[in-house]
Amino acid sequence: MQRLATTLIPLAMGLAMSLTTACHEEGPAERAGRKIDNAAHDAGDAMKDAGEKTRDKMGEAGRTLGEKMEDAGEKMQGK
Repeated sequence: MQRLATTLIPLAMGLAMSLTTACHEEGPAERAGRKIDNAAHDAGDAMKDAGEKTRDKMGEAGRTLGEKMEDAGEKMQGK
């Protein structure tokens, strides 16, 4: 049993080290995947920015409309 463990442990460590080394090399599929991830992230940021701008513009439009309606109401009351 001891002999089996002394043989398997170095083999397992060698296999783990070789797999770890192989994981650091980036092939064309990994590069393409990273580019897709970056593009999706950038698109998400752009959509968030567009949503915030739309929210701000809609808020401004709502305030302007409210002011115009208040002015019209005052004119109708003769103020």
